[in-house]
Amino acid sequence: MQNGKPRFKFAGHAKGFTAHFNRLDDTEGLNHAVPMLGECVLPEGGDRREHRLPEPYRFNVEAPRSRRLVAIDDLHACAEGRELNGRFVTEVSVTLTGLEVVEMLHIDSVQLHMRSSRTKSSDPAVESDGCHIVGMRLGKVEAEVILDDEVLPSASTGQQFADAHGRRGKELAKYGDHYRSSIVSRIQLRGEERDQAGMCVDGNVIIWRGFGRIILGEIHVKDHERRVTMLRLAMGSAAGGTATGADGQSNGQPITP
Repeated sequence: MQNGKPRFKFAGHAKGFTAHFNRLDDTEGLNHAVPMLGECVLPEGGDRREHRLPEPYRFNVEAPRSRRLVAIDDLHACAEGRELNGRFVTEVSVTLTGLEVVEMLHIDSVQLHMRSSRTKSSDPAVESDGCHIVGMRLGKVEAEVILDDEVLPSASTGQQFADAHGRRGKELAKYGDHYRSSIVSRIQLRGEERDQAGMCVDGNVIIWRGFGRIILGEIHVKDHERRVTMLRLAMGSAAGGTATGADGQSNGQPITP
């Protein structure tokens, strides 16, 4: 609105997958980069941004040897900001299927969905139509990831997020102005004992000797800003590098021009 009256400024993004490899085997200093796939960023006035892979994605390299570093069968990302019956709604979603990383980690499906709605004078209400990580396999070991459906709706504000964690006795870390937690309730590894050698679970993190760290369902909250990253990789063994999959953020707010 004009004449100094408040208007709503949408802010949000949905990002599908990206990765960067700086080491393979014993070869250091590499620069194998998977570009951001499925990046949807909202303009301030709201709109709908959507991206789908036109075909399955494969990222192969020849140095230091022929190898497939990333495979994705399908990816759909969407970010939307709209006004609906006096409420301002920001919605982000990512669906990622058939993911494979360095021919070791396989995930059938990763899904993120987050919707935040508010008026110009109220705190946001946060909800989800469903997040999941299903069909995860670490070599021959299956990893069942069980999510906590009560964490995301408590992320209306940083203080409400902290209060909800306190009432439930759930661990919550603070880094500067950000609270960090996880929407993961439990991770269960299933497989032969010999195949699980070198694997352990620490909260929402799987530590896998020979691969690195697999961080699942991270959530960061600051004031009215919330960000969920369903998959983050800190690789440091057969391959060195980082990767992020199914990431979404929202932080719309009223402003006075």
